[in-house]
Amino acid sequence: MLTIELTAASATLISTWTNATSSTGGSHLSQGTYVSFPPTQKDRKYPEDIVSSDFAEALKVTSDVKATFKDNAEDLYARGNRLVHASVEAGVTSMRAHVEVDNIVNDACLKVGLKLRDKWTGICDIQIAVFMQDPIFNKKEDTSPGINASILANVLRNDPSLTVIGSAPYVERTRAQQLANIDFILSFSIQHNLHVDFHLDYDLTPLPSPGSPSSSEPLIYHLLTRLTALHWAILTSNRLITIGHFTRLSLFSPTQLADLRARIADLPVHIVGLPQSDLYMMGRDHMYLRGIPRGTLNVCALRAEHGFNAVMAVNNVGNAFTPQGVPDPLALCTLGVAVYQDGTPSGCKHLLVKAVSIDSRRAIGDIPSETSALMLIPQGGSPADFVILHGNHTLQSAVLDPSYDRTTIKSGKVVAWRKGIRDRTFEIDDRDGSTETVTLHNMLTLAARNTHSLTHARTTATAATAARVARNSNSENHLIYLVAIVVAAQSLELPTLNTPTRLRAKRNDVSNRF
Repeated sequence: MLTIELTAASATLISTWTNATSSTGGSHLSQGTYVSFPPTQKDRKYPEDIVSSDFAEALKVTSDVKATFKDNAEDLYARGNRLVHASVEAGVTSMRAHVEVDNIVNDACLKVGLKLRDKWTGICDIQIAVFMQDPIFNKKEDTSPGINASILANVLRNDPSLTVIGSAPYVERTRAQQLANIDFILSFSIQHNLHVDFHLDYDLTPLPSPGSPSSSEPLIYHLLTRLTALHWAILTSNRLITIGHFTRLSLFSPTQLADLRARIADLPVHIVGLPQSDLYMMGRDHMYLRGIPRGTLNVCALRAEHGFNAVMAVNNVGNAFTPQGVPDPLALCTLGVAVYQDGTPSGCKHLLVKAVSIDSRRAIGDIPSETSALMLIPQGGSPADFVILHGNHTLQSAVLDPSYDRTTIKSGKVVAWRKGIRDRTFEIDDRDGSTETVTLHNMLTLAARNTHSLTHARTTATAATAARVARNSNSENHLIYLVAIVVAAQSLELPTLNTPTRLRAKRNDVSNRF
């Protein structure tokens, strides 16, 4: 069993489609993640809306569905709640959640985000990032911010509990407006003492050669220049800059990377790779050129070879930008082994696991930047926020084949647990008074052989099972009734915060009376 600390470095909350020592036999891990809550219309099957699956279509689909948000607050809340629930079960105890505010949704997403933040207090710390995904300028010819900027200013003025502001400058119509977008967000961050979260340089445009017009230069250079000129790190108190996507960085040469790292110097800049989105969206124009680029940040190399503060995060779970994936930070590590071509013990521990756990928490300001790296494995005196991986014994195994069975600890309390059906056990009282323990895997095997005998199964609100079998069942060993329990057990919804439940069913109780 292995114990680690996991955090959701950042999450898009309703914006688009949408630790202690380990006990014997398990691992512990601290968690951090970028997650995205998919608040689409009720039970809408988003893949049906995907035709070309390209970036332009994703923007349009997202815009169309956003128009329904204000009239579907309950649906937004339900979908966001499900995603937080799944994240906590995976081991996440802290996340940054992006909520969009603009003239389409106004503050509808923010209200739901704040409601979820309050509901999950004590179980998962949800840091709300007020995010401007749409342009802040109304028209291409405008030089002054428009209605979206006013809405954002009003939101920040009315809620002092908000600590993060962000935007996607690349959506602006002109280069001048993109630069002004960055300046606008930085100005507000200083005024309200906020962390800043940019989605920046989300493309694979080749870098300009020396002497080329600055209009083709990556936006990161303007951001760093403005941070220095504004004395941003001095005028804000313990605030950080996170840069999501930044796929253009994957085109930098070693010399350009060294230059960029020197420009960042001591600025509190953290780069967040979002491989699930990046791999899905990037490189489509390179199909018949020199091969398709990976189009996502090489987090391992950026950390180990160039000294960047680089982490990974889950984002856009189940929307047109990322229709695949689950809100599990460890799943990113498994993906990262192939994408970054590093499955070594050192790569797994120091690069991949830390990138979704302790360093993700640093990136969003959840823990001090100087916190010891030893906190990856909780020590005596450490905050008791971690996840126990019951099927893993090393960090390398947690990356290569992360255990599904997990127990999430928050502030020293068990807040969630999940267990695969193969290991779920049931105690059965036989007619002769003996008790037999069987696993659901065994029951499923039996079910495959005897499904013809099953006529009905249901699950009650009290987590008990009731089953009905065919009247002509005369199985000598009386195990046929297990088939009904299988169906009931598969539909059984055990509350996340409960302790594991053992189902008991008497063989002589399975009769035609149901």
